[in-house]
Amino acid sequence: MTGETPAIHDEHANVVGWELFGMRGIRRGKYKAVWIPPPKGQGRWELYDLAQDPGEINDLSSTDVKIMDELLAEWEKYYAETGMFEIDYSRKKRGTRPSIRSC
Repeated sequence: MTGETPAIHDEHANVVGWELFGMRGIRRGKYKAVWIPPPKGQGRWELYDLAQDPGEINDLSSTDVKIMDELLAEWEKYYAETGMFEIDYSRKKRGTRPSIRSC
């Protein structure tokens, strides 16, 4: 026994995407790309290797460009398949809730 567990699923086979309150994410295997709007985020896509960096401290988007491009292509597929649409959060005034009709 080596103490290592063999992979059950191909890390490229399972891709999971999500969007909530303007924040976006896509994950494949050990890689996760996130887009978080300001002021809490950078307002751009960031890439993390969760196996090496579970705290998501070291953004790899500028060094692992190939993986970032692959995940962004997966995001585009996810976006198209789920019927998502953009909401302009910049027009929302603090303390008000837009009605469904105004979206």
